[in-house]
Amino acid sequence: MLDQPLLTIVVVIILVFYTSQATVPIINKRGDEALSGVVRGVPVSLRTRQLMLFTHYMPLCVFLATYVLVAGIGLFGLARAAEDEIARAVGYMGAVMCFSGSVVWIGLGGAWFLHTWAELRQAKAG
Repeated sequence: MLDQPLLTIVVVIILVFYTSQATVPIINKRGDEALSGVVRGVPVSLRTRQLMLFTHYMPLCVFLATYVLVAGIGLFGLARAAEDEIARAVGYMGAVMCFSGSVVWIGLGGAWFLHTWAELRQAKAG
């Protein structure tokens, strides 16, 4: 039978994965809308696109990166406290996946923000 620490670690990994996968399409949609300037088939102003970038896209990216980082810290703590070697290994692997995901989202969010901001500035100038 599964011991409690291993079960807890596996549940946390599944919840973090599910939440991340549910959030990614929302983030991508907001970023695409800010870049294209079209929301549900309706063109929006440049000011609205800038507002979408700062109030929709960036907070969601920061949320996801922080959420995954905090989950990684929690998994690391659960792994350290586990007595079973398998639970420890699974916990450390989950923590590494979360830390990696956080770094990726910081990089992706930053790169997409800079790209979109440059496009918006170019649209404003031209």
